[in-house]
Amino acid sequence: MRLMAKLYKAFFVMCDSIVVPTIWGARFLLPKDYSFAENRYLSLMLGLVEPQWRDYFDRYIVKSRCFLDIGAASDGYYTIRACKLNPRIKVVAVEPLPTEYRYLLLNISLNSCSDRVIPINAALGKEQGIIESLLIKEFVGGGLSFYYELDLLEVWEFACGSLKMEEA
Repeated sequence: MRLMAKLYKAFFVMCDSIVVPTIWGARFLLPKDYSFAENRYLSLMLGLVEPQWRDYFDRYIVKSRCFLDIGAASDGYYTIRACKLNPRIKVVAVEPLPTEYRYLLLNISLNSCSDRVIPINAALGKEQGIIESLLIKEFVGGGLSFYYELDLLEVWEFACGSLKMEEA
């Protein structure tokens, strides 16, 4: 799978980003030169992102009126999937990292979901305040599940807000 991803990436040799089409009708613009895992390209294309949750998500999102995507990441996978599966849904997509948020906005627009998505560039937590997070410089791709050299790590501070929900 990794070899196929590398071959696909080669088509975009002169570009900073890669457009990844999916079998379910979405397209994702992803950064090429950051740490976004290459094997994620084919997972997105073939609808294999977190397959253990896919059927559950699809079954309930088509009946939902709203969806909160906390930590939407650069692809906004669940935000875009919710919009594609349910044309009436309203989505709040929250992503604190600036680079990931920029790609999230591009993907929302690329998939014609701007009228149904409220993107928020913030961190969310139980209380308002400042939180520190250990992140990788210029990191895109969600989760610190890889090992990195210490000189690539830095501490980021985020203003953390709380989100109040009211019943409709």
